[in-house]
Amino acid sequence: MIAVAVSAGANTAHGNRVALGTWTVDRVIARAGGQAQLRDRIAAQAEIVCTSMEMLSEPELGAPLPTLLVPNGIV
Repeated sequence: MIAVAVSAGANTAHGNRVALGTWTVDRVIARAGGQAQLRDRIAAQAEIVCTSMEMLSEPELGAPLPTLLVPNGIV
């Protein structure tokens, strides 16, 4: 929900400063087609994830999820 708050322009507090940098947030909003589209997309994906979790086994639920953070275009 932090991404939704950030895309809506709210001030947030979070330990992952790279993900909340203005460059990253602006890039995510632009790729989604705007703030409203980003909120809709996040809501739809959250619904899918919550529904899908009911079908996962304990080992699947415990598996790490790889993440790539790109600060100011630098990988």
